[in-house]
Amino acid sequence: MHELGILIEAVKAFEKIAAEQYPIKIESLMLQIGKRSSVIPEYNEKPYPVTVDGTILQDTKLMIDVLPANGICRKCGHVYDIIDNEKMSLRR
Repeated sequence: MHELGILIEAVKAFEKIAAEQYPIKIESLMLQIGKRSSVIPEYNEKPYPVTVDGTILQDTKLMIDVLPANGICRKCGHVYDIIDNEKMSLRR
């Protein structure tokens, strides 16, 4: 389960950036995860409260944005979702 390590590093990176900025109220942390990555979003949601306990993110909400796995056709330039395309090709 490498999701916990990714989450811990994301929190550390955010704390570093926030320390360099002026004090602001932080309400949420957005974590972007690619569809083709081996990261399971739910595995970041459950440990989030414990991971941020005692940090400037303590009372924040974790928001996860799953990014599509886009590909581009070299011939026509069309952008498509690779995962949807894989499913379609399996049906043929």
